[in-house]
Amino acid sequence: MEQRETISACAACKKMSRECPPDCIFAPYFPATSTSFDCVQRIYGCDNVGRILQSLPVEERRVAAESLVFQAKARIRDPIFGCVGYICFLQHYLAQIDREIQETEAEISAAGYQPPQPPPPEQHWHQIPQMLEMPQIPSTPPPQETTRTEKKNG
Repeated sequence: MEQRETISACAACKKMSRECPPDCIFAPYFPATSTSFDCVQRIYGCDNVGRILQSLPVEERRVAAESLVFQAKARIRDPIFGCVGYICFLQHYLAQIDREIQETEAEISAAGYQPPQPPPPEQHWHQIPQMLEMPQIPSTPPPQETTRTEKKNG
């Protein structure tokens, strides 16, 4: 008796109550255990999602599926603004953080705090090291030794 390998249907094929074909466009992006396809199907519909995925090159489909899931969940959470509402929220949040940073910087400078100076640049092996002190050059010439012939003559 031949054993037939049982492949569970992807979330989309389960939703459409059909057998999942081996080349199913949904299977790589919405596995059987995925609950996210319910949101995507509710907002976009199975046929539209299939058309969107098929219109894209294979290497772009995963990102598109993730984007569809994100946008569908955002639309369910906020039916009027969807993901645009979330983007606006994040923009306002960043603006608030920027204001707080500016206020903190103003308080720090008003307190007279000076940040420490950065360390001097490192010397590399190919640079000639600087001499820290110049050697002392005597201002008078050293005494000269007299030779024996000079002593006899003098």
